[in-house]
Amino acid sequence: MRTISVSTTAYRMAPKELQELKIQLQELFDRGFDSICEKEIWFLRLYIDYQQLNKLTVKNKYSLPRINDLGATVCSKIDLQLGYYQFKVKEVNVPKIAFRILYAPYELLVMPFGLTNAPTAFKELINRVFQTFHDQFFVVIINENLVYSKTKPEHDEHLRKVLQILRENKYAKPSKCVF
Repeated sequence: MRTISVSTTAYRMAPKELQELKIQLQELFDRGFDSICEKEIWFLRLYIDYQQLNKLTVKNKYSLPRINDLGATVCSKIDLQLGYYQFKVKEVNVPKIAFRILYAPYELLVMPFGLTNAPTAFKELINRVFQTFHDQFFVVIINENLVYSKTKPEHDEHLRKVLQILRENKYAKPSKCVF
């Protein structure tokens, strides 16, 4: 398979922005979400503008469910902490999403925001994790996870099931959840 590299110049940054960048990159590095490239790569910039890579990407399509068709009277929205960062990128694709800043070239080991197919990949993965609940009480709408039910007692049971799976597989971000 042939890989095409996309090379762009890094954005200029104010000293305060550079300081914040160092902090955020260190947090990503500490969590194992990125690594310093072994070789020199002049690739993508700070805010990782993937426009050029996205132009070369074959777009995956997905359909959105109709909320009105769910027959729900009670709903909860569950947002995943660090959403896309919970999903590892295939090793063969890591160089494609590398980026360079003043300090060093970096390779993200997790899915970043800004890739054209990131929402589809996110949706498909979450759908696989919760496949036993589909068409019953769980649906993914873009990057939001919706638990829906007809009654409050039923909803409490549905939430327990979903939260158990989240404990086993992913992490919810309580501050962005709506129960």
